[in-house]
Amino acid sequence: MAAAPCDKKRIEKGSKPPRGKPILSQMKTFRPQLETRRKSGAGRACGLSWIPAGFLAMLVFCGCAANKPAAKVTSVEMVKSTKSWDGATLPPYKPGQPEITIMRITIPPRHALPVHKHPVINAGVLLKGRLTVTTESGRVIHIKEGDPLVEVVETWHYGRNDGNVPAEILVFYAGTKGTPISVKKE
Repeated sequence: MAAAPCDKKRIEKGSKPPRGKPILSQMKTFRPQLETRRKSGAGRACGLSWIPAGFLAMLVFCGCAANKPAAKVTSVEMVKSTKSWDGATLPPYKPGQPEITIMRITIPPRHALPVHKHPVINAGVLLKGRLTVTTESGRVIHIKEGDPLVEVVETWHYGRNDGNVPAEILVFYAGTKGTPISVKKE
């Protein structure tokens, strides 16, 4: 069916929703008039002419407001390093398809992780609590809430929560597909 030209005579004063009533009652009153217009083809050439002007204005202004830039955006580099926390140089990335893994790890109070190592480069941020990380050779680091950590790679170590609240750390692993992110010592 060909679109009818925008005929202002067909869109009469009576086709507007009544003023002063709540939105839901306007829609109930307005719905039969919309159906009549759809069947008759009125407003098709105008596109959105059947939508109440206030609603259309709200869409336009609200849509524009959503695209405003944030008043104040901050960006803080927490850590940038070529070395892990124990001073060892990070190894080159392994060949193959890169695979990123992000883990949120929670260690209960007075608990320790098993001794393990990471075959891939990883770094984290302690979100809550305190954590002590100890390598098999005896190197130790104490981190608190908000501290970043570039983890040791291919070094046996464990983390311990000596506090009274859970320690929660968010860790980002930059590995390759098929390579484990952690290996437990047997």
